[in-house]
Amino acid sequence: MSGLQLHAEADCLRLSGEVSMATVGSALEAGTQALRQGAYVIDLTQVTHADSAAIALILQWLREAAALGAQLQIRGAPRALQDLAKLYSVNPFIPFSPADVPGPA
Repeated sequence: MSGLQLHAEADCLRLSGEVSMATVGSALEAGTQALRQGAYVIDLTQVTHADSAAIALILQWLREAAALGAQLQIRGAPRALQDLAKLYSVNPFIPFSPADVPGPA
């Protein structure tokens, strides 16, 4: 498995690689620091794999953003991640970019 890289740029935090139980630990604090510096767009277009740990990570970042009085936008979320959010019934709470949300099957 490959690792997870985070790149903070102004108002955007870009993730690339795999978001899994093995990688979210280090990503949590780095992402939280980026949020505190104003990165309120989470770009997942370069994520190659995401499991349920990615959902937990996003939900924690959403809580952190709310505590800062900010709103996050999740951009480029893989379809599998959106499907997991729907399966867990948390998709209404995750602000996926409208362009990324699949239509009815």
